[in-house]
Amino acid sequence: MTIEKATEPRSWMPAAFTLVIWVTYDFTRFNNIAVWTMGIYFLILGWPYRRFDLRKDYLYLLPVLLLTCYIVGMLWASSERMAWQQVEKRLPLLVFPFMFFVIRDTLSPYQLRMILIAFVMACIMIILFCLGHAVANIIEHQSLRVVELRERQYFYFSYLPLTQPAAIDPIYLSMYINFSIVVVLETMKRLKWKVPLIVFLIVANVLVASKIGLGVMMLLLFVSVLIRLRNRLYALIVCAIIALGALLFLQRATFLRDRLFVETKFDFHWDYSGAWNSITQRLAIWTCAADALKEKFPLGYGTADGQLALHKAYVEHGYIRGFEDNYNAHNEYLYAALDLGIFGIVALLVLLAVPLVRSWSTGNSVFAYFIVICAAYFLVEVVLSRRAGVNFFGFMFSVLATLKRPSKKD
Repeated sequence: MTIEKATEPRSWMPAAFTLVIWVTYDFTRFNNIAVWTMGIYFLILGWPYRRFDLRKDYLYLLPVLLLTCYIVGMLWASSERMAWQQVEKRLPLLVFPFMFFVIRDTLSPYQLRMILIAFVMACIMIILFCLGHAVANIIEHQSLRVVELRERQYFYFSYLPLTQPAAIDPIYLSMYINFSIVVVLETMKRLKWKVPLIVFLIVANVLVASKIGLGVMMLLLFVSVLIRLRNRLYALIVCAIIALGALLFLQRATFLRDRLFVETKFDFHWDYSGAWNSITQRLAIWTCAADALKEKFPLGYGTADGQLALHKAYVEHGYIRGFEDNYNAHNEYLYAALDLGIFGIVALLVLLAVPLVRSWSTGNSVFAYFIVICAAYFLVEVVLSRRAGVNFFGFMFSVLATLKRPSKKD
């Protein structure tokens, strides 16, 4: 037995580490330990026996480039502890690409597709668990409306009350569902139950009722129709029918209409949370973020200091909800700009643009859709500062970068 084979990472180790990281995402200390342990394991056993081919493997470097910018940003940060916490949250941007770099030659296209399918199955299980919990609540309280809350009107089968049992924010569950729809459409073409499965995921996404989630889902459906139907007129008619059906449904679905059609005017001094909604909160946050960014552009405030500057802007504007809850920028692009200035924005755009162009040229449609989904969610959420987001992005980016990696013949 050769040394290389003797020190080859065991076949079950990547799956075990990944599972632990996903399961412990809501437990900060255990999640950090799992991420560090996986990184050290693959560094010791895998690195000496892998050669980096820039032409074939450059995609693995893109998430690391963004993480490196945050590490460099620590040089002008005021708090090393806070800066390191932000860097540590983003370690999956290094660890997952490195893991797949080490094991890339041992994975077949079939195994990579099975990873995507396993993700879809896990997503379905989470949805069923949430729906089961919602049904139990409805039966127990004899009401569709949440009886425990008075500040806002919620329903057990939708939005926060629906996803709360799984400890997942509705935005992130909707992101998982949208990606699952893409996987089913693009990788399960021979599945007999494909249409019912897609319908189930669409219904689940509607119940989750994330605004950005529903918008991205409609975009995915429109693009899918336009690509699959060669007759453009017919495709446009189908898209129009989908849009009309969605509008008719909104007229009858109170729970969804109340979520989507909300006021956009706000007053920074509102302290009652029931007066705010997700749109007005973001508009207030982005206003403060833009003002804070003007003072330190193009270099930014340094890793984690962007949040301090944003908090200061909340105080200056009298945004009570903002400084009481210390909201982040709720926009990945603004967050990167506040911390790292122009360098963060460039690194983030490169992270999205390069694989998008590469995926279209290689026919890796799932990767292209994945980038579009993440780019859209980055507009309304700091995805890479939440473990539910950075684990998803780091892992799936690495899977899809490996799926269409050029072969020796290319």
